[in-house]
Amino acid sequence: MTQNRSHHKMVEQRLYSSKGGKMQEEWRTIREFPEYEISNYGRVAHKAQDILIRTSHTLQGGLKVGLTENGKQYTRSVKVLVADAFVDGKSPHFNTPIILDGDQNNCSAQNLMWRPRWFAWHYTNQFKNVLDIYRKGPIVEVDQYGDILEVYMDTYEVGITFGLQFYEVWSCLNSPYDKKPVFPTGQFFDWPNKV
Repeated sequence: MTQNRSHHKMVEQRLYSSKGGKMQEEWRTIREFPEYEISNYGRVAHKAQDILIRTSHTLQGGLKVGLTENGKQYTRSVKVLVADAFVDGKSPHFNTPIILDGDQNNCSAQNLMWRPRWFAWHYTNQFKNVLDIYRKGPIVEVDQYGDILEVYMDTYEVGITFGLQFYEVWSCLNSPYDKKPVFPTGQFFDWPNKV
């Protein structure tokens, strides 16, 4: 099923203006499929027909979309299309987008980050069973000298803010040895009463 983009934009403009404004929706041509555009919100449209294309879910829950090129049907991951078009940081090693908040339906550009493929698998799977210990806080981000940079509610908030594995942040907080930086950002975290 498809919908007219013009009508959809009018409805959204009213919705977003009533909520005090949000990130402006931006559309870019999909490099591999030039007849289609992807938005920074994760919506896909056919340019010539001016319609939104319906997405569906993979068996793992990720959003996918069917696109046609030269009469052939292809399936693509929505988060990969959005990340390729809008998210900086892709490299030979950081080649898989993660969804920061773990919500497979939220493929907006501001909710995506590039990570190594192995890391992305672990990051996604950590949302299947979020332990209570990851909800303890507050915790602080510190620099290499121990000075406080920022305060966060808990390990979970740090994880979804920076795209980190909860376990790695928790290990950094509770290490009996010198603090080690958390992969892949190199940040340090601690309990406020230890700083």
